[in-house]
Parts: sequence; structure tokens; C-alpha cells
Amino acid sequence: MTKRDVSRLLFRSYATADDYFRCLGGSGQYSGFEFWHPAALVMLLVLKASGKTSEEQIEKIKFELPFPLLTGCDGLAARLEEIVDRYGPYELSGTHDDLLSFWERFGAMKPDKLPYKTVNDGIRLAISNLSHKG
Repeated sequence: MTKRDVSRLLFRSYATADDYFRCLGGSGQYSGFEFWHPAALVMLLVLKASGKTSEEQIEKIKFELPFPLLTGCDGLAARLEEIVDRYGPYELSGTHDDLLSFWERFGAMKPDKLPYKTVNDGIRLAISNLSHKG
């Protein structure tokens, strides 16, 4: 997968999630929804699909995300996973900057607020680890 493909995957997945939450006039938003949640879900699925992020790292990020985001929202996570799977196979080790840029643009919002801080730290660590596993 080229850097261009990774960028396309990130933005296509994010657009799908963003459409779900914004185009419905907020009706798809669950209690506790925050605007960094869709970007975190996209990053979680892309990092998981890479096969280079440890299950422990994936679970730490997943644990901090709202349950409705992962299992509800009319199957949004499953739809995003299908998009991610269609773009495989993955070679994300050369795309550190693209992943980080995406996260900083759409996900980096409240660095000191929990659970955001835990998710942010987990995603940044996973991205950093990808650059070292090349």
C-alpha cells in the first residue's frame, strides 16, 4: 500500500464516519459523543489491520473508546472495517507522517482530558512503533 493509498483510506473512512455523525443533524450521536471519536475509531481500525500493532496496544485504545461507537451507531464500526479491509494488504511502516498528520488534524483536540489522553497516547505510540518496525 502506497502513502497515497493510506491517505485515501484514512480520509475515505473518516468521511464515512463524519457523514454519519454530522449529516444526520446529530441524531446519530450518542451520549458523551465527542468530535475526536470518529478519527480515533478510524485510527484504531487502520492500526489493527496493519498487523504490526500489538493486540495489547489495540485493546488499550479500544478500552477507552465509548461502547456505542464500537458496537452501535447503526453498525458504523463494521462499515468502516469493510472499507479498511478493501484497501489491504497493509504496509504502514513508511506512512508514519501521514498517520500522524491525519490524527493531528482530526483527532488531536483535548490533550489533557481523560479518556482522550489515554487514546491519544496509545495512537501516537502505535504510530511511533510502526516507524521503528519498517
